[in-house]
Amino acid sequence: MSVIGALISTGPVEIFRLILEMASHSDRRTALNLIYVSKMIKQWTEPLLYRTVILTSGTFTVKLFYCLTLRANGAEFFARNIETLVVCRMMPSGFRFSDCIPPEGFLDRLQSFGQYLSDDPAGTATLICRARNLRRAYLCPETEQYDVIRPALSASSITHLAIRGDECVYDLVTCMPNLTHLALDCELDMAQHAHADGNITTPCPELFDKPLRQWEYILIIVGSPMRVEFTPSGSCWDILTRTPVDPRFVWVTRELKSVFDKVSVTEYVAGGPSEGLLYLNANDPTFARHREDREDMWDVIERIVDERRAALTKT
Repeated sequence: MSVIGALISTGPVEIFRLILEMASHSDRRTALNLIYVSKMIKQWTEPLLYRTVILTSGTFTVKLFYCLTLRANGAEFFARNIETLVVCRMMPSGFRFSDCIPPEGFLDRLQSFGQYLSDDPAGTATLICRARNLRRAYLCPETEQYDVIRPALSASSITHLAIRGDECVYDLVTCMPNLTHLALDCELDMAQHAHADGNITTPCPELFDKPLRQWEYILIIVGSPMRVEFTPSGSCWDILTRTPVDPRFVWVTRELKSVFDKVSVTEYVAGGPSEGLLYLNANDPTFARHREDREDMWDVIERIVDERRAALTKT
């Protein structure tokens, strides 16, 4: 047994685990070096380092593909460590996302999946089908891709879905029997959703008019308030100011500022007011500006809705 192994075996194991976890969050280079200290520390450190993998370019996705195919234990590494996988860019020419998906049985650990752009909807559907324990997803499919991914979504175990919506998204999300948490991302493509006045309206009115009873928490993310139509005659304004307000709907923004002096943005504090447009310092379901040390927005939303329901019960 090595000196490090002997030290760990005689000391409080949880303290060593906490030290490794702090190192993996605060100094990634140090954490990477820890892998080479001993086999025991490598087994502890790898899941901390690779629990969340965010591929910020198609090149990185290809590198993951080579890791999975060229290394003898590539797929096992994926299955052993990765719980969250986010793909932010399209694949380079000559590659398909389908080529980067591990074989059946090696995605059982995957719980969260995000995909900003997809030129291979069949690959997206394949991953959803193979990830039998997938619970959270962020998807940005084009409308013409809905028919390709709908069968996979309807058979999936996904409970939390964030999606960049359009007028057809309601039919897509209502086919998911296990869905309880739904988020609509209003950071839309200007080229597709801009109007003559340059403003953007919230799509999918059916989502607000006919929310399914099984949806317990409904999150509306306004990425940049100044880009969304919050004028008194705008659709966002109309929906946000409706009465009575459905307590399940929570409106949040990534920016803390007023909008046209009509809609104020309030920074939410636990137990405080939670109506209107809120700013939350938490990781939103789109994986935008994701940080390991921040709270999950879904957890915050659940607290907000539960507080509202409790207040309604008292009145």
